[in-house]
Amino acid sequence: MIYLKGYIENYKPFFMSLHTMSSTNRILYIGGGREIAETLKKAKPWGLEIIYIQHKERFREELLPYVDRVVLIDYEDIDVLIPICKTLQSLFPFASAISMNEDALIPTAYVCDALGLPGNSIETVKTLKDKSLMRQRLNQLGFSPVAAQVGYTLSDMLTFVQDNGLPIVIKPTDASGSLGVFRVDDTAQLEEIWQQVQALNLSSFLMEEYLDGPEISVESFTFHGRHVVLAATDKVTLSNHVEIGHSIPAQLNAETYEQVVLFVKTFLDAVKLEEGPAHTEIKLTKKGLRIIESHNRPGGDRINELVQVAYGIDMKAMTLGWFCGVVEPLETSPQLQAGAAIRFLAPPAGIVQEISGLEVAQQSTGLVEMYVWVEVGDRINVVNESYDRSGHIIATGVTVQEAIDRCEQISQQVQIITVER
Repeated sequence: MIYLKGYIENYKPFFMSLHTMSSTNRILYIGGGREIAETLKKAKPWGLEIIYIQHKERFREELLPYVDRVVLIDYEDIDVLIPICKTLQSLFPFASAISMNEDALIPTAYVCDALGLPGNSIETVKTLKDKSLMRQRLNQLGFSPVAAQVGYTLSDMLTFVQDNGLPIVIKPTDASGSLGVFRVDDTAQLEEIWQQVQALNLSSFLMEEYLDGPEISVESFTFHGRHVVLAATDKVTLSNHVEIGHSIPAQLNAETYEQVVLFVKTFLDAVKLEEGPAHTEIKLTKKGLRIIESHNRPGGDRINELVQVAYGIDMKAMTLGWFCGVVEPLETSPQLQAGAAIRFLAPPAGIVQEISGLEVAQQSTGLVEMYVWVEVGDRINVVNESYDRSGHIIATGVTVQEAIDRCEQISQQVQIITVER
């Protein structure tokens, strides 16, 4: 990985109004992916201790400066996780159990429930994690209605098309990173999609009517049941729905933005979210606003960093601080400070022969952050999910359009040359 420039740390969040510590300044943190070291580092300026639980094969030595105690177990085994957490609580009392990693959200909810810690209910977290449960709940409430059904076989796909027409979308019930999302425009596609579903080892999948219109995401934070919308984000996707760009603020007129804010707050009430961050994806369809999915964590794809550039809010730092009582709740949505945009690098598949343009790009006006995580000799795959991308550029500007223009110009300067072998 090549790290060229990072000015995110210079954007100081204005929510960090410290007040009296809770009974302990210790956190239990579960799981974490590529950005976990960066996340855990945010706890140290406040003097927060971290007990860290991770799969043995995922733990990295670079995390040691940011954690105080480490337990290496399969945290998705709840029968093992809970007794260990109870023992840790008796030895090293902690104020909160936190995760911002998709596969650890449900285990964390079980820990909070078992130990009586602040957080969201198991039911709420499961509803957000399982797209079919979320869709079922919303349809029962008559909110954001979308024709949807869980499928298990090719025959189920054909039946759903016969009942609901085309196009439809087929996707995993609980995956993230745009993996395994298929749009079906012709029944002739179903056989091939069925083969791909089997290759992904999906025992079940969700079938939904296709929702037309532009898609945005909304970042929010909930304080004791009171929801505050932080930002709305535009996105750019490939034809297979993999995201290759985001920009903040979303280019919505004032009336539509107010509708989005109310819509998201109503949705979060419907799923009974009580505490912490949420990342909610919405389609602006001809029939009205519709929920795509939501997660009780900050958005991926460096959206947290875009929010930090645009509004001065670090959602990950806020999450760590809120559950330990070291930040005051926001009373209103933050004021916009700048435009922010990200574009992901997606060169043609093949073996990397050359990477050029980095030094020139590094001097670009408005550059905030640039990462290239492939090197000469690496194989680049066709972009079928988020992890297939090769790097990213974050840029800022006085307006969001200026940020987008700068981001795209810088991205064009970085050349990753590949050849097929």
